[in-house]
Amino acid sequence: MGAPDPRARGFIVVFHDSVEAELEAARLATMYGFQPRSVWTAALEGFSADLSREVVAELRCVPAVDYIEHEQVYTLG
Repeated sequence: MGAPDPRARGFIVVFHDSVEAELEAARLATMYGFQPRSVWTAALEGFSADLSREVVAELRCVPAVDYIEHEQVYTLG
């Protein structure tokens, strides 16, 4: 896997199924000082945000977090 595409603005954080995404995203945003861009509650529970490497490392240790992925840009050509 190469370097992240600079057009990809941040990270996608996915919670475990039993987590209420809106409440947990708000709690984590307050705790770690970021602003979620989007919060999802239908196909999966999670959010997207611009996060520092330090915050990503901290979030990976939060029990409610299932996984974190860097956003990606796909093009059809």
